[in-house]
Amino acid sequence: MKIEPVTVLGMPLIRYTHKSCTADVAEDTGWATVYFIASREQGKGHATELMRELKKIYEKKGKKFGCTVDLNPAIRHICDKLNIEIYDKEYDQ
Repeated sequence: MKIEPVTVLGMPLIRYTHKSCTADVAEDTGWATVYFIASREQGKGHATELMRELKKIYEKKGKKFGCTVDLNPAIRHICDKLNIEIYDKEYDQ
């Protein structure tokens, strides 16, 4: 897994790359949130693998881990399957 700091629209993020999948994560003292995730090779499980590893990394650090990306059905399914909290209006109601 490749890890690098990036700045997107003035927001400092950490970019994780695993195989064909990239995710940008914002983190603070008690939490970490996925703001972007995309895979160049859909259907190969790369996004699932990356999300599973990110969840482990941040939970091991004692941080609450969730997702605020505009989710397509495949990523929403991954979050549901891995018990990753989704922060959006639909789920908050």
